[in-house]
Amino acid sequence: MSEDKKKKPLFKRILSGPWIWIAVAVGVLLIGSSLLTGGGFQKVDTQQGIQYLQGGNVERAVIFDGEQRVDLTLTSPDGPLGNEVQFYYVTGRDQFIAELVQSAQPSDGWTDEVRTLHGFSPYWEHCFHSF
Repeated sequence: MSEDKKKKPLFKRILSGPWIWIAVAVGVLLIGSSLLTGGGFQKVDTQQGIQYLQGGNVERAVIFDGEQRVDLTLTSPDGPLGNEVQFYYVTGRDQFIAELVQSAQPSDGWTDEVRTLHGFSPYWEHCFHSF
């Protein structure tokens, strides 16, 4: 029987072992995570986000309540950041940020979204937002 294993072609011996499948799984995870995290909005400091709003370079703004995040689509790209940026703010600045976004009058408008996990109680929703 040991002679039969030696007669198997190399590629069949490799495919029959677990290492190739572990390598394939790791490769799929790496590619999947890069696709999910790639592109999209670039994070900037709160101060820089406020400067975009005050400077009139905002085409669209979306305020995410609960996440304390603002996504901005800029009218013209800002170098390597592109034209989609986001910033976070602390709870005490809620009113200030809302007024600032409104007074900036983005050319494509602004809105706010409340993120909820449908079907969950507020307790569980709070637990999931913690992660």
